[in-house]
Amino acid sequence: MKVYKYTVLFILFFPILGMQAQLCNGTLGVPIFLETFGAGSGSGAALPAGFTNYNYIAAWPNDGEYTISSTSNPAPGNQSWQYSADHTGDPNGYMFVVNASYAPSEFYNRTVTGLCPNTTYVFSAWIANVNMYSVISFCPNDIPPKTYIYPNVKFKVKTSATALGDSINTGNIAPDNGNMVWHQFGFTFSTGSSQTSVILSMVNNNTGGCGNDLVIDDISFRACGPSTSLVAIPNKTIYCTADSVLLQSTIGSGYNNPVYQWQFSSDGGLTWQDLIGKTTKDLFLKPIVLSDAGQYRLVLAEN
Repeated sequence: MKVYKYTVLFILFFPILGMQAQLCNGTLGVPIFLETFGAGSGSGAALPAGFTNYNYIAAWPNDGEYTISSTSNPAPGNQSWQYSADHTGDPNGYMFVVNASYAPSEFYNRTVTGLCPNTTYVFSAWIANVNMYSVISFCPNDIPPKTYIYPNVKFKVKTSATALGDSINTGNIAPDNGNMVWHQFGFTFSTGSSQTSVILSMVNNNTGGCGNDLVIDDISFRACGPSTSLVAIPNKTIYCTADSVLLQSTIGSGYNNPVYQWQFSSDGGLTWQDLIGKTTKDLFLKPIVLSDAGQYRLVLAEN
């Protein structure tokens, strides 16, 4: 009997208002959008119209300005900002470099459409204070003396341009006494019974001046579904033709009326096809045939 390797890849996809890994208490779906700002040499292009009220400059930004750069310090002679690569890890990856305006104001705004009602989502971003730690002590030596100002950002999700919506504040983000460190901030929220779009916003809470300089990368918007686990029974790396295998899922609380769809890929996950009629939480393959060799994933959603 011929023996062949049988790969089972489990990926949960959720078609869909904490910090760090606790942003979602269940399972995160694939990003609806992930803004990495791209990569390239020199400065990146300005953000699309309407994404920010700050002025773009292809150089080191002053108060109320931003740039898209592959380094956290676009000015080689600037000794008060740290040098660091982007958070994504792309070669020459760009990031959103912000020098906060003197007056607290919104500096990022994006509308997301095509959402599902009554669904929980996560809005998050990676942020770092770009100032050298020594800047805290430099500010009082300015003429006139100044007090160091920490970056402090409000994440907001609104249903319209004027709605208050849900929000969370990062609190003051201190400069790192050493290499610059990226921190993830964000929160979860739920869409209403007929809501299919939201406006994502980030607001500078503190005034500009000495300090309040930051970099942002990997702005993400993802669905947050129930906790999940999947296992193959029996769990082996080699299956023979005529064997049987059960792909068993365990779904936590969070959906009142979940629906399921198993999918199959024969090209390493490049494309996926629905398995017709396979709409239960578990998938039983009996007996295994050669055409079953490939990758499997479970699509899970609220009905």
